Amino acid sequence: MHHLAVSLLLLSAAAHAEEEPQVEIAADGSVVGRILLDATPAQVSGVIPSLNDPANSSSVLDVRLVPDGECTGIFRTTRGLWSPLTMRTRLCPTAKGWREYLVESEDYDAYDVEWTVSPADAGRTEVRMVVRSEVNLAVPSAIVRGKTVVGVRESFAALVRRLFGAKAEKR
Repeated sequence: MHHLAVSLLLLSAAAHAEEEPQVEIAADGSVVGRILLDATPAQVSGVIPSLNDPANSSSVLDVRLVPDGECTGIFRTTRGLWSPLTMRTRLCPTAKGWREYLVESEDYDAYDVEWTVSPADAGRTEVRMVVRSEVNLAVPSAIVRGKTVVGVRESFAALVRRLFGAKAEKR
């Protein structure tokens, strides 16, 4: 049922996008997503920090945000196979978008998310999301990558929902 909801949201994303969101696993194991939206780079960049709401993800159980200068400290609990996983990250603006990186975790060896927001033709914006995630548990990397692909798709659906709200739902 949850996958159906994500699929429907991605279809509504296509109504505000030049093409369907593309998500793939790169040779280095990172998950790379790309979407072209009918919005300005400033609009898109302004919404990205709000995507840390647990309601936007099937794998996030809890999030606590702590202001940290121009950045935000994030304490996140996610679903694990046997028990919840925790991490502390930091989300900061960059010259081209946003970057979230691992600060501390007993469960994750690596976690890095880079959002790149670039102007495209006709007032549209290209959004690229690259996620590198490694857990220090005996879990096959294919499972981690699969969950990360779902997370990127959910992030794009949430981005479209935040940008276009009811307009995205009506199409």
